[in-house]
Amino acid sequence: MLSRLIFLLWFSTHAFADFEAASKYLESVNGHAMLVFRDNELVFERYMNGHTAEKPHLLASGTKSFSGFMAVAAQEDGLLALDERLSDTITEWKEDAQKKDITIRQLLSLSSGIAGGENGSVPSYKAALTQAHVTAAPGKRFQYGPVPFQIFGEIMRRKLAASGRAMDPLDYLQQRLFTPLGMKYEAWREDAEKMPHLPSGAFFTAREWAKFGLLVLNHGTWNGKSIVKPESLAECFKPAPANASYGMTFWKARPRDPIPDLVMAAGKGKQKLFIIPSKKLLIVQFADAEKNYREERFLSLALDMDAGAAIAYDGDELPPRAEQNFLVLDKNGDGSLSREEAGTQRFFDAADTDKNGVVTREEIATLVKRAGRL
Repeated sequence: MLSRLIFLLWFSTHAFADFEAASKYLESVNGHAMLVFRDNELVFERYMNGHTAEKPHLLASGTKSFSGFMAVAAQEDGLLALDERLSDTITEWKEDAQKKDITIRQLLSLSSGIAGGENGSVPSYKAALTQAHVTAAPGKRFQYGPVPFQIFGEIMRRKLAASGRAMDPLDYLQQRLFTPLGMKYEAWREDAEKMPHLPSGAFFTAREWAKFGLLVLNHGTWNGKSIVKPESLAECFKPAPANASYGMTFWKARPRDPIPDLVMAAGKGKQKLFIIPSKKLLIVQFADAEKNYREERFLSLALDMDAGAAIAYDGDELPPRAEQNFLVLDKNGDGSLSREEAGTQRFFDAADTDKNGVVTREEIATLVKRAGRL
């Protein structure tokens, strides 16, 4: 007991100032909330810019990671196998040469070859099947977007119906995740057929979303009870075939990165669950920030790291978050960005050193290295 009190005194003295500095930075870029859990205890909590503890927040793409949990839980429950073919359930694809052999794991790691679709435009489950355009062989191209998650929603809908369970995918999450954790969502967007949007659309308070992060941090255990097996949850963090910085619905670090075991659920506006098992640390972040937010700045303050170390990388590779942004912008997956793909991104002219109207990954890496930031 005494040693625990000594630890808490030491931790509060050394870490509070770091978290306070990180929260001030977050506030300056229109942050809304920052919570820090260490050893499963809430050690820091701040709300800012009009946000409160009781106010639910849109997770945007932070919603996607629930699908990874759903998939591994469904595998444990015998509803599916991660490496089974989509066409085993979407039987209308059995004779489609491009789609018949794609697996659920490939679909949720965004490496199936199916185009992601337009971010922010979520089709219904049925429409997602018709919008499933194959643009690459499985495992060869990372394609981010809502379509794969809505396809997975249709797979779960059919699996649940075939098992005799009168529930939709959100009902399954309620039974398998939210009820066991005492976790409450405030709202969840639906399509015209009343099916939940799986790529986006969940609203949670910061404390409620934190429960999911704590489950991940504790390898699938909640208050001493196993919700999913550690080896099942670990499937979510195996590198995607076409992107080492992505797992199965979670973003992740690579082994040589400064925080090699960092995994993250992330959504537009900078909604983040930063999960760092080696530090027994969970950071929950809500914000409505884009252009002015720098993840390496936030983490360097929160973790008392050298900002340079937080963005370390080698050669012509991009740091993980810059790689994430690049892959999202690279709509056709050809490894370069056209001016149309870059849109309003201000880096384009500076990165396009040969002025050929196309920016490569290497050109962006050079720009990042020169600027010294993401």
